[in-house]
Amino acid sequence: MYIGVLSKGGYISSVALVPRNKVDAEEIIKLCKHISFAFDLDVIYSSENNSLSFSRKVEYLFIRYESLLIILAIAALNVAITIVSNISERKRDIMAMATLGLSPLGLLSQIILESLFYAMIGATIGYLAGFGLNALLIQVGIIPSDTPFNYASTLTMFSLMVTLLFVFVASIFPALKSSRTVTPSLKRRWELPTKPIGDTWEIPIPLRITERNEALGFLKYLIEYLEGAGNIGKTYIVDKIGEIIESEDELYFEVEIRLAPFEFLTSSHVTISFQKTQETYFLNLILVRTFGEKRTWISSSFFFIDNLRKQSLLWRSLKPQERSRYLR
Repeated sequence: MYIGVLSKGGYISSVALVPRNKVDAEEIIKLCKHISFAFDLDVIYSSENNSLSFSRKVEYLFIRYESLLIILAIAALNVAITIVSNISERKRDIMAMATLGLSPLGLLSQIILESLFYAMIGATIGYLAGFGLNALLIQVGIIPSDTPFNYASTLTMFSLMVTLLFVFVASIFPALKSSRTVTPSLKRRWELPTKPIGDTWEIPIPLRITERNEALGFLKYLIEYLEGAGNIGKTYIVDKIGEIIESEDELYFEVEIRLAPFEFLTSSHVTISFQKTQETYFLNLILVRTFGEKRTWISSSFFFIDNLRKQSLLWRSLKPQERSRYLR
């Protein structure tokens, strides 16, 4: 019967020891332990007084880690300090994202996930660099060639997990601090402050500049954008860009755009200007419908206007050396 069960795909799941003769209980227990450990089977032994069950269990023993804890703590603290410093230096970027509509929870999640992503990339590079360095040291003879290296040891995984944990904990405080600078709001999309009057639509953009030179530089920056990345947008195509015209109280240039759906031939004439009021230059847009249905003109113009608004926000986030390229 036993052979028949094995031939049908059966297997031994447990072993029961029943001594035929009177033997020492200690010897039986020792035998049960040997069978259980060698074959990974449940072994059951029953005597007149009690019943015993033996099975093999896996245990992990952490030894000789004491000397490495200090090194791991120092390395993890260095990583944590780097993360905190990096987030502190990005206040301008954080404010720009908040202005564009990023919620406090979104900013919190972005900072934490970004920190963990960089930590994983750094840990992977460090692991591969250690692997390559060991191979190089063996190749040049500094380390004996028969030295064993366990690249999948528990210590390696433990070190990586400790580093990720420190990065996560270190990123929570600056992430919370940064998220509190963002004003919670149910509105996450900028709304146009004005409505068109007839075929003319005048829209103030929230950008104020006190120096004429900077206002002129922003217009140059905007022309460069419209000639390059902003030439074709989601619902518009820039056809013509004029030169900057300067007067005592105004700086402006004109743009001709076509609006989607393009088969309707909807077009608009746009004047982008800085108007000076009490030593301050205010950015202003004037759109004039030149052809097409008015409703299409209004809906398709939003993305063009919003792109210009976002460029005004990005202008504030530029570093001084980057902004100086457009200043004369």
